Amino acid sequence: MKLQIDNLDGAGPRDYTADIDAARTPRVTRKLNEASLLQFSLISVGPNFIVPNRGARVTLGRTNGQDVFTGYIKTEPEYEYLG
Repeated sequence: MKLQIDNLDGAGPRDYTADIDAARTPRVTRKLNEASLLQFSLISVGPNFIVPNRGARVTLGRTNGQDVFTGYIKTEPEYEYLG
């Protein structure tokens, strides 16, 4: 699985695969006559972590290059403080 997010800041798509929360794996929901929905959770690993913005372009794909989901982040990120 490969998760790429483009924050539309001119830097291009960034790879967020290593930042995916293993306890909450990405889930794609598809329903008839409705837009597909991707739910995912990221963990900030270091000081270089960039929080994705609302409106950022998201691509979830397989390691063989086949895209599973493409779309945009439509809500503000939610923070969960652990300490």
